[in-house]
Amino acid sequence: MVVARENRTDVEGVVTAHAPHPGVDRWELVTLRVERTGPVAGFPDLVTRRVADQGGVLELAVDREALDDDRLGGQRPDGLLGRRLRATATLAGPGVVRAVGGIRSTPAA
Repeated sequence: MVVARENRTDVEGVVTAHAPHPGVDRWELVTLRVERTGPVAGFPDLVTRRVADQGGVLELAVDREALDDDRLGGQRPDGLLGRRLRATATLAGPGVVRAVGGIRSTPAA
């Protein structure tokens, strides 16, 4: 089993799609058209290059419980389409970028 070193990146973008994660029942794969990435103090950024290599698109694995959080305005995954999402992400392993910590969603401008 390959485990990535501890890393964090702030990401922000517009949700363009979502689907249940094929391998983890409690996760949702949220596809973002990324508008911004940024470093998190004290952690290496392993996500920004991945976003650039994928043409500004990122599939982010998000725990469904986080999507039900009040900070999202009660939005279920379907309600996130077209909304701006901000999260801290980690490259958790080969091909897996996962949201960690808080997630925020606001209407896209």
